Amino acid sequence: MSDEQIESMVRASNVHAPDWADVMLGEYGTLNKTGVDDLGRALVQAGFVVRRLHLLTSPVPLPPEPASRLDLSVLGIEGVELVAVPVAPGP
Repeated sequence: MSDEQIESMVRASNVHAPDWADVMLGEYGTLNKTGVDDLGRALVQAGFVVRRLHLLTSPVPLPPEPASRLDLSVLGIEGVELVAVPVAPGP
């Protein structure tokens, strides 16, 4: 399923008010582009170390098309809670 098809489906839905589609598509376009590994690498590059990690998940029914084009971690991880601290400067 392409991003254009996803947008079309969201805009055609009557589950929420029409202006809510812009909010959901904005979230999809930005938040879904950063994975947990990308976030971890960005934190390390910024001088942090992750001290605690909690992945937020729940069961996800997988239709054939999205499951074949997206990483399972993207589909299965709803969010992440983590604690990152600055790396202590060396002596």
